[in-house]
Amino acid sequence: MKYKNYAIIKAAVTFLLLISTINLALAGITCTAKSSFNPDKNCVLVTVSCKSKNGAYVSEYPRDFIILIDISKSMEEAYGGKIKIEHVKESIPRDFLNNIHAYKDRVGIVAFSDDVIVATTPVSNYEKVKDSIDKLNPSGFNSNIKDAMQTAITILKFKREKSIPILILITDGGKDESTVNEELIIKELKEEGITLYVFNIGEDSNVEDFLKRACNETGGFYRKIEPTTLGINLKEIAVSKETLSAANVKLG
Repeated sequence: MKYKNYAIIKAAVTFLLLISTINLALAGITCTAKSSFNPDKNCVLVTVSCKSKNGAYVSEYPRDFIILIDISKSMEEAYGGKIKIEHVKESIPRDFLNNIHAYKDRVGIVAFSDDVIVATTPVSNYEKVKDSIDKLNPSGFNSNIKDAMQTAITILKFKREKSIPILILITDGGKDESTVNEELIIKELKEEGITLYVFNIGEDSNVEDFLKRACNETGGFYRKIEPTTLGINLKEIAVSKETLSAANVKLG
């Protein structure tokens, strides 16, 4: 009798999963399901695994990103047929926002040069994120990275419960005149479970060693890249399973 019930239950579960799978497929998500009968507990065990079209596991924790963007005057320098800031403005929407998920991932934008500008705190409205990036224009002569990092950390302290906080820094180097203590920044990054990724699309800065150490101690990485390759590097973070299950994430 148990096995007859199993057949009926399996058919019902399969039908419900089919309906759900169709709805998820329309959202670009594919699911596979397996069912098995446990005679000891007289129940059906159903295991469902879902992935997005880019391969990211949709069942993982949500992520709260803040992207720090250097808008010092040196970002007006031309490279590969356009100025550096244009590479940034094109790469983030095309290669990053298009590969994360608005139903769970939030993105904030903080710009910096002589001063720090919070363009938007982390939101799931990616059109708002795009608009905030489009409005950024280079000004100022310093690249006060540590001030910007301190601002971002303060914002990420108010992240959602059980979300993974990630900080992405895009800079072309330059002079940092911040007076913020470097050890304090690293301490707060680690305490809040924030992973730092740095993309240097220009020259070295006077805080290069600090940035490399901060990345290393938070489980991220530091890369010196060409502006034309920024997009593929951002996409790597967007779809990486490592950023979906960071070892140093602070849950609860």
